[in-house]
Amino acid sequence: MAARPVSRFDRVVQTCTIVLFLGLISLPALGLIFQRQTPGFNEKRALAPAPTLSQAWYSPTRFITGLRAYLDDHFGFRSTLIRWNGKFTARALSVSISPSVIIGRDGWLYYAEDHILEDYRCLQPFTEAELAQWAGLLERRQAWLQQRGCRYLFFVAPNEHTIYPEHLPATLTRVRDTSRLDQLLAYLRAHTTVTVVDLRPALLAAKAQERVYQKTDTHWNERGAFIAYQELFKPIHVWFPRVRALPRQAFADTDGMGPGGDLADLMGTPDLYREEVLGLRPLEPRRARMSLWPASRLGEFVDRPSSVQEAAVADPGLPRMVLLHDSFGVALVPFLAEHFSRSVFIPTTMGFDAPVLEREQPDLVLQEITERHLWIDYPDKYQDRP
Repeated sequence: MAARPVSRFDRVVQTCTIVLFLGLISLPALGLIFQRQTPGFNEKRALAPAPTLSQAWYSPTRFITGLRAYLDDHFGFRSTLIRWNGKFTARALSVSISPSVIIGRDGWLYYAEDHILEDYRCLQPFTEAELAQWAGLLERRQAWLQQRGCRYLFFVAPNEHTIYPEHLPATLTRVRDTSRLDQLLAYLRAHTTVTVVDLRPALLAAKAQERVYQKTDTHWNERGAFIAYQELFKPIHVWFPRVRALPRQAFADTDGMGPGGDLADLMGTPDLYREEVLGLRPLEPRRARMSLWPASRLGEFVDRPSSVQEAAVADPGLPRMVLLHDSFGVALVPFLAEHFSRSVFIPTTMGFDAPVLEREQPDLVLQEITERHLWIDYPDKYQDRP
C-alpha cells in the first residue's frame, strides 16, 4: 500500500512543532544569558556562585562540580518554574515541594528542618549531663554579668508546633509528654538561680482570643511578640521599677493581607499561601530612635552583621539593655526599645561576646533562643567562654 504523500499542512505542523520544541528547551539557556529570573523568590540560602576559570586549570573536577551547581541554581526562568511546580503540587496533591516544609491543616505550614519534628515528637530527651552543661553555661554567664552589676534573663521562643499543634498532620504524634524545653526549664529552676521566663502559658492562653503566630511562617506575629514582651517585663519591672510594659490599650489592632511568609517562600508559593497580617500600631509616637551599628563595633558572635541595631531614648535615668537574639527576637525590638536609655539588639544564636558587653556596660542582658535550637549542642561550643 502506497504511503500517503506529506501535505504542505503536515510539513508546516511538523516544522512548527520542531521550532516550538527547540525554542522551549533553549529558554533556560537564553534566560541564563539574559539573567531572566523572577524577582522576590527567597530560598533562605545562598545560591551557588559561578566557578572561576582558574579552577578549571588547577582542579577540573571542582570546576565541573561548581559549574553544575551554578547552572542548577541560575538557569533561566528557574524561579518561575519552581513557583509553577510548587503551586501545582500543593493544590493537586497537598504536598510541599520543599523538604523543609510540611503542609498542615487549615492553611497552616510548618517548618521541618533543624530537628524540629524530632523535637515536637520528643524523640530524644536531654541526658542529665546535657542539662548540667546547659545549666553551667547559663550560670557562668549570669555570674560574669553579676560581677559587672548587670542582670541576666534567659528565655526560649516556642516553636510554632508547640503553640499550634492542632493543625499539624495527624500522622505526627508525640512519643512522650515531656519535651526538651520542659526538661531544661525544670532543671534550671531546680538547680540554678538563673532567671528564666517560660512564654508558653501566656501564648497558649492568648491564642484563644487571637492568632499569635503566622500561618505561613516559622515565627510569631506582632501580637504574639507583644505577649512575650509583657511576660518578659514581669521580672524586669521588679529589677527596674521605672520600667513597665505598655498595656494593650496603647496599641491599635491592624490587619491586612500580604504574601506568604518564609515557609511559603521555601515552597515557591507566597502568592498561593497568602498571610493575614495581624499587627499592632502604637497610638503614641515612639520614643526610641533606631539606627544600625557600624561595622567597627561588631563582635565575634554576630550572625547577621548588617542587622545589629541600637536604640536611644532621651531619658538617662532609664537602664541600658542588650538583647542577644535569633530571628524570633526581631519582632521584640520595637517593643523593648521604648523602655531603655540605650538598647543594642545583636543577632546571634546563643553567642555571648564579652568584649562587646564590656564596652556597652548594660544594666540588663536578655538572651533569647528558639526552641528548635535546643537540639544543637551549644554548651560544648561555648564551654570555654562566659
